[in-house]
Amino acid sequence: MTLLQAIAPIIGGLVFFVFGLQTVNRAVEKLSGAYLKVALNLLTGNRVAGAVVGMVSSFALASTSAATVLFVGMGNTGLLTLRQAIPVILGAAVGTSLTVQVIAFDLGRWSIFIITAGFILRLTGKYDYRRDVGRAIFGVGLVFFGVAMMKGGAQAAVTSATLEALMKFFERLAVNPFYLFLLGIGVTAVLQSSAITMALAFAFGVSVEAAIPIAIGASVGTTTAGLVSGAASKPIGKQIAVAHFVMKLLAASFFMLMLAPFTQTIKIWALRLDVSPIHTIANANTLYNVLSAVIFLPLVPVVEQFVLSIAGQAKLAAPFGGLSLSDLDDPPAAVSKAKGQTVKMGRIALSMLRRELSAFLVDSRKVVDEILDSREVVLTIDTVLGDFVRRIDETRLSGEDNRTRDRLLYCERDIGYVSDVIGRELAPLARKKTRRGVDFSIEGAQQFERFHRLVADDFSEALDLLEGLPANAEAVLAHAGTVDAMRRELALAHIQRVSQGVTADVETSRILLDAVAALRVIHYYVCDMIRLLANEETPLPSHLERP
Repeated sequence: MTLLQAIAPIIGGLVFFVFGLQTVNRAVEKLSGAYLKVALNLLTGNRVAGAVVGMVSSFALASTSAATVLFVGMGNTGLLTLRQAIPVILGAAVGTSLTVQVIAFDLGRWSIFIITAGFILRLTGKYDYRRDVGRAIFGVGLVFFGVAMMKGGAQAAVTSATLEALMKFFERLAVNPFYLFLLGIGVTAVLQSSAITMALAFAFGVSVEAAIPIAIGASVGTTTAGLVSGAASKPIGKQIAVAHFVMKLLAASFFMLMLAPFTQTIKIWALRLDVSPIHTIANANTLYNVLSAVIFLPLVPVVEQFVLSIAGQAKLAAPFGGLSLSDLDDPPAAVSKAKGQTVKMGRIALSMLRRELSAFLVDSRKVVDEILDSREVVLTIDTVLGDFVRRIDETRLSGEDNRTRDRLLYCERDIGYVSDVIGRELAPLARKKTRRGVDFSIEGAQQFERFHRLVADDFSEALDLLEGLPANAEAVLAHAGTVDAMRRELALAHIQRVSQGVTADVETSRILLDAVAALRVIHYYVCDMIRLLANEETPLPSHLERP
């Protein structure tokens, strides 16, 4: 048997395994991504609850690395502080060890039936969520099929002289557990999943003594994805990534020092319970992560201070002041807190809108990137805030508080729409203008700036009214007709400039007119907010047609 023939089934099985994990990851993220964010925000005030949410998140996503990238991103968007993230990270490691437990079961013979069931459900599902469930089942089947294929390939590959030499080299490597520890780090850093590393160990029949230091090293290797993600993140994202690395390194160092008694204890219990070597390795991996979580959970404040000291940074509050389930115990106070978060969400969207003007006139790619980052923050707040407001017990609210609650839901919706228009329409138009290297004419730029400032100022008035500050609601509603007139005037003037050769680029004309149309849509949502906040019984004026 040639080397290629020997390793082909192993590589093929690895491809099926990785693709299956990614399929499960994407399907679960679509099915529960918003719910995970809500749970993380509402439950992370309690360390144990935060660890449980982290465990569920990691098990559902089938990867500690994917979960850590999610947590770093949530820190950037304001859902998690460093102290909240630490228990979640500890729970995530336990979640991945449960994934390894599932992989340890020999379900390869049933994998084709699981794949078929997932494929049929994906193909015949009438609704998106059913198709996503089908994708998840399909992915699980591919995982088991990949493991079985790797095991079969590894068993057949022992006849290859090259692989036999490699196995002998591995045996010499196994003399020093530290080398195996480094091997676990390296393989996991490359493959970005400790589950894949452990699946390879199962496939090659690695002994319990050798697999445990590999598993400990794999836990450290999972931090690389978070470190890479954190390097390009805001300070709070960096802190979360560093905390993940520090805890994994400290835990790994402790257990490597205690490796001999730890391994001996695992083997004794495996012998008493008559557990197979593969399940013994999976149990050791789970026990290692559970004990790590038990050790570090009481030390969360200590870990936080240590991370801040080595990072040389001050403690950062989350940009989004977290809501918790305990806030719902006092419904009137919950309404007040939700109102404050709705205003904060609106101010972020207003800041996005004002910065969008410079993105059009100054051609700054950095500004567009900042706007898109802010949109992620708004989307996160929108997801969590909407769920929180709907949970407030209406029966324990006064009539006025109930009306405020209903207004908040509508205002949150309108602010979300404004953010969508900025992120999905205005930002791509600004980026397109920059990429093409074109400019508006001087007159066109001045008209666009006036139009933009009017819309932004009216949005600011709406947010002032929401916050309870003095605001001229009637003037904003009256501006609706002005906005339409200015839009028509700007379009006619621009067409006239094109016909006169002042603006020769037709694409520039389209960018300008599309941007103006998007601003008109934003003004519609602003007027909708004003009408609701000023007097919810007043119908929209006739000139305020939905764009």
